[in-house]
Amino acid sequence: MKQTITTLSILLLIFSCDRISNNSSYIEPDNEYLPPSTTPLKFTNPKPFTWLNSSANKSLPDPVFIDIERLPKEPLDLLDFKPFKTPVTQKDFDFETLPSDYFDIDSLPEEKLKYTLSALGNPTVINTPLPEIKDSAQTNILVIDDLEFSSAINDLLIDGQGDTWIATNDGLYHFAGDKCYQYGTDQGLKSITIRKIIQDEKGRLWLGTSMGIIILDTKSGLIKTITKDEGLGQNDVTSILLVNKDEVWVGTYDGGIDIINETNTSIKHLTYRQKISENYILNMMKDSKGRIWVGTTSGGVDIIDIDKNWIRHCKYSTGLNDNAVYGLFESEPGVIWISSGEFVNIMDLNQSKMSLLNTDPGINMAYVNAYYKDIKGYVWLASNKGLSIVDLKNSRYKNIISSNGLVNKTFLSIKKNKNNKIWIGTNEGINIVDEIQKVTYINKKKDISAEQFGQQIEDQNGNIWISTDKGVSIISPDLKSKRFLKIFGGIAFIFLDSRSKIWMAGYASQGLFIYDKKMKTLRNFNITHGLADNLLLPAIEDKSGKIWCTFPENGGIMTIHVDDFKMQTLNLKTSLIGKPALGFLEKENGDIWMSTAGKGIICLDTKAGVYREINDTTGLKTKFVSQLKSDKNNKIWFGSDNGIGVIDESTSEITHFNAEQGFVDKEIATILFNKNNTLIFSSKGVTELVSSDSSFKTDPNRIIKKYSKFRGFPASQFFNIPFYSKSGALWCSDMSRISIIQPDGTDTLHHQTYITGIDVINAPQYFNDKSRFQEEINKAKASGIKTDSLLRYKNGAQDEDEIAQKNEIKWNGVDGKFNLPLDLRLPYYQNYLAFHFSGTEDGNFDKKVYRYMLKGADQKWSTPSEKSVSKSYLNLPHGRYTFQVVSKGFDGRWSTPTEFTFIILPPWWKTWWAYVLYMIGFSALTYVFSIYRSRQLIRANTLLEEKVKLRTKALDESISELKSTQSQLIQSEKMASLGELTAGIAHEIQNPLNFVNNFSDVSNELIEEMNQELDKGDITEAKAIAADVQQNLEKISHHGKRAADIVKGMLQHSRSNSGTKEPTDINVLTDEYLRLAYHGLRAKDKSFNASMDTNFDTNLPKINVVSQDIGRVILNLITNAFYAVNDRSKKGEPGYAPKVTVSTKRVATPSGAPGEQSKYGSILISVSDNGSGIPEAIKDKIFQPFFTTKPTGQGTGLGLSLAYDIIKAHEGELKVETVDGEGSTFIIQLPFVNMLD
Repeated sequence: MKQTITTLSILLLIFSCDRISNNSSYIEPDNEYLPPSTTPLKFTNPKPFTWLNSSANKSLPDPVFIDIERLPKEPLDLLDFKPFKTPVTQKDFDFETLPSDYFDIDSLPEEKLKYTLSALGNPTVINTPLPEIKDSAQTNILVIDDLEFSSAINDLLIDGQGDTWIATNDGLYHFAGDKCYQYGTDQGLKSITIRKIIQDEKGRLWLGTSMGIIILDTKSGLIKTITKDEGLGQNDVTSILLVNKDEVWVGTYDGGIDIINETNTSIKHLTYRQKISENYILNMMKDSKGRIWVGTTSGGVDIIDIDKNWIRHCKYSTGLNDNAVYGLFESEPGVIWISSGEFVNIMDLNQSKMSLLNTDPGINMAYVNAYYKDIKGYVWLASNKGLSIVDLKNSRYKNIISSNGLVNKTFLSIKKNKNNKIWIGTNEGINIVDEIQKVTYINKKKDISAEQFGQQIEDQNGNIWISTDKGVSIISPDLKSKRFLKIFGGIAFIFLDSRSKIWMAGYASQGLFIYDKKMKTLRNFNITHGLADNLLLPAIEDKSGKIWCTFPENGGIMTIHVDDFKMQTLNLKTSLIGKPALGFLEKENGDIWMSTAGKGIICLDTKAGVYREINDTTGLKTKFVSQLKSDKNNKIWFGSDNGIGVIDESTSEITHFNAEQGFVDKEIATILFNKNNTLIFSSKGVTELVSSDSSFKTDPNRIIKKYSKFRGFPASQFFNIPFYSKSGALWCSDMSRISIIQPDGTDTLHHQTYITGIDVINAPQYFNDKSRFQEEINKAKASGIKTDSLLRYKNGAQDEDEIAQKNEIKWNGVDGKFNLPLDLRLPYYQNYLAFHFSGTEDGNFDKKVYRYMLKGADQKWSTPSEKSVSKSYLNLPHGRYTFQVVSKGFDGRWSTPTEFTFIILPPWWKTWWAYVLYMIGFSALTYVFSIYRSRQLIRANTLLEEKVKLRTKALDESISELKSTQSQLIQSEKMASLGELTAGIAHEIQNPLNFVNNFSDVSNELIEEMNQELDKGDITEAKAIAADVQQNLEKISHHGKRAADIVKGMLQHSRSNSGTKEPTDINVLTDEYLRLAYHGLRAKDKSFNASMDTNFDTNLPKINVVSQDIGRVILNLITNAFYAVNDRSKKGEPGYAPKVTVSTKRVATPSGAPGEQSKYGSILISVSDNGSGIPEAIKDKIFQPFFTTKPTGQGTGLGLSLAYDIIKAHEGELKVETVDGEGSTFIIQLPFVNMLD
């Protein structure tokens, strides 16, 4: 019982534990793209083609002399640096001689810090708007002007997590991922006019507003507000400065500076009474030596050294150009920039110099509000007139205004995030500039006088030739100047040959223009000079110097030699014509492959004069092929309206890729190879293939990058062929804009996925740090601040329903910028969850796809999706779960998974303590039941013992009866055997008795005759008769002895078996019982008849056996055989003759020592019949006791069972061989060992 209870207790404890449904190991998401497909590469049968000499008897067009270098040169302003128009003025400046006063911070007026404490409400969530690139942009400036707030962006903050906070006149906005979180009066802010924002070491945000200071703690969910009523000098806060971990300096308008120390809960006041120039504070800055710089509205700048206890004053009278200081910035240690109106004073304390930067050098500035120094050392000035970038060391600058792609011209703030994106706040929106990647745009109309762009090429000197609808613009290699060659009707396509000739095809039907740079001549070819059509496009130059041209309208092909301009046109009667050739490729063997707009790929063997096709019947999946390119491994890439194909002639395969393999689109415009990868330009964007496998087929680590306008590409439609210039820049364009994308080296993007929120029962949940909340409550109580109104918010809840829900949800603190709860535990009935996530970071606006998995509920990762929210998980059973999410952006790599683990608690009846109660109750019930059951068992055992005694007595009687019955059955079987034997013996005795009787009668007659002869005296005759009588008496004696032997044998068979073995002749024993059995059956059934065959081995030795037992076995087997043949004979089968065969045989075994092999072996006694045989179904049962096949009353079923036991007792074997319907053979095998006489 104790063991049972212990076992049950262990099981209950096991089942009461939390269900562990997952482990923390990361499972790599499987590839979401389908593998590329392959088809065999086949060609059509070759067909001949011929050329026509179309320029025969045609004259060349007259050349027109044009010197490109003498065309008017115009400046091209692509936002390059310009030299200062006038030098920056500089004068000596001695910082140490500035007027100064004694300053002791400890002696400042001080009072106890007071504040109001309120709850921070849940933010309003809005979607982050996607930025745009203005049509007028000349660099990669992203503009966000579609904001839900329309007021000015007064200040920006990049927090410790890398998120952007925006201070506006409409509240505070937090850009985090693809969501924007708004905080205003609904969230508890006392003012929504936020002018300044900083973050302290605790992660709290200090907001300078029109209604004082607001300290926003998103971790605890609390807001502290300090206004004039709580001791602030004025409510209108203009600047905030974090001086150290304990002190925050707050500048106000007409209130001086307030120094807030939360550690000792004090606030000090610094005003003009304490020697600052005035109380109207505009800004403050802490320099590299720890000094505080204070800018005022009309008192210049004050510099405070707390450690040295002095304060210096710099004004107009002591070196500044204006007493109004709107901005302060330290570009490098000891170099201070001070902005005043349209001036910036640059104070170099290291060189004791003061420089004046104004608008005279060309800098477009007024009231510089913010500064930034980039990685190249340039200083960015954000002013009311725009953005200027100053390279002071090289005396140059650049101005960027709204016409260059910026939104608005009044710039108020500027900050850089961790992704090297510079955020610039203005009066009307946000500008975002990539500091690393440089992209330059050339726009139609603005930069080049044209309505649309055509093709661009680079000549040997690095000049860029741009075809337009007005002619050709030639851009200098430094992109600072341009020339224009006007051609009526415009130029659609431009091509550079190996002789430095420029081939230009017009938009209209003005033919072909060829400009020879060496000869400075321009020729215009048309149909009068041999062209097949005036509208043609030059495509490639082959090794022999022929330019292959295509005719877009009629599908014709022409070659023109670069030197003598000899022309050949493909025979118009061939089947090649009819579909325009879109691209050409010359192979190493000189063959020309053409991509067409309806016939797939045509392969010209120019030497043999035949062509073959690769089309949709021979391996392609389309008829429209846009371009052909050969890579470094001689694989041929082609674009089509159904994706990309790669032809590998070495394996005779075509590999196919399209959107299912991760491409932006299946309609491919052009292909471009760079140093390592492949760029695919499609109708919807650009795809870059990054793979170690040249065919992009077998590499499991292949990466697919997808580029958009956020990466510098102007649009998704690419009509012109891109190229890399000698400088490594990528040139690509549509009809409106040309992008020049400089190689940017290493990608600095921090790709990370965040879990941004959790929904429980369709309601978003917000969590805070309850310990931090309580800590602030305790501090407030200690300071005498009322906290009663905050108790209902202790779990971060907003309404009564949410309070009830929050009281059931348990967690221990929060983590991360989205305040995810640590050790989250949900009640079992709040098991309806969804998760929000984001892979978008500030400045990274590329499209993202996500995959997620809830370990413990999902078996595999979700399919990739752009949705940033998971499916709803309904009715999750209790247990531990881990939510994992990954994202992938333009770089084609899945991010490291972000995980969030939580527990759904079991209902009370499935908790561990419930199971303990169950165990205790079960144990108690088990104990009570065991006592009751024990008493019942004792009583039942007593009754059972009595019943057992009665049943045992009855069982003994039954056993005795069974033994008696068994003895009777065995005796019955013996008697049956005796009966069979008796019938035979009776027949055997009858024969000798007949002889005795007959010879006795004859002898009597002979004696009478002998007496008569004696009476006659014929002694001789009497003697002869006496001899006959003697002979008869001998026969009587013989048959009498024979009868005596038969009787003796019968007596021996019926006598009880003593078990004594004696030497026995098996042949005699077998023959005797054969005859006895036969005659016994004949005595019972006179109609019985069967032939008997014997085959006895005459060399059999006598063996020691119990002859009565062996005889009984032989008799049983022979009797059964006679019964079987007799039974079949009665069925009247035609031609059937009953037959029983008995044989003996000696079987020797080659065992024992030499000369003793005869001692080993056995004797076989076989009894065969040709009866009906034994069915297979009962063959294994015939030796079982009481089993019989004879009709009821004709057999006991013990004959073969007893025979089997007798043979086993003689260490022999009894077995049967039978064929159903043909007969049976019983074989007795008796061993020689220990049985030889």
